[in-house]
Amino acid sequence: MDGVHPQHNPVMACGWIKRGVEFTIQSNTGRQRLNVNGAVNIDSLDTVCRFYDTINGEATIDLCKAIEERYPKAGTIYIICDNARYYRSKAVRQFLEMSRIELVFLPPYAPNLNLIERYWRYFKKEILYDQYYETFKEFKIACETFFSEPEKHVDNLRSLLTENFQIIGA
Repeated sequence: MDGVHPQHNPVMACGWIKRGVEFTIQSNTGRQRLNVNGAVNIDSLDTVCRFYDTINGEATIDLCKAIEERYPKAGTIYIICDNARYYRSKAVRQFLEMSRIELVFLPPYAPNLNLIERYWRYFKKEILYDQYYETFKEFKIACETFFSEPEKHVDNLRSLLTENFQIIGA
């Protein structure tokens, strides 16, 4: 589980421009962004993503409730997450006391261990990189469409979201 905050501005990833040719990159003014909080099931690649005004304890509780609803027959649901302050908030801790969810915190400064970071990177590559959205509404629709149609990306995600980690000796 983690959050991502894509901004409504083009992200130039790569491109070829012939020497001597001027090329204008369109961009947007302002700094509008989306706040997406999500979780991915590594076995099934099932995702639960929600859009919020801000990601805080209340948004985390809402996402946890959605995860519990998605898996009504599950016993304990283990969610791996980073050490964001809102995951450790008093409201979240109180919710978890009565919930089937147990949060498993990663070590600090280890985002590479959180597989949803790979999912976010793939999302950015598909939706944000080298794309221009005239309006924030178009941008938001593109993001919402990506998260509402995960079956379109299963093959690519299957190779990215693996539990195979390279162990580097100290």
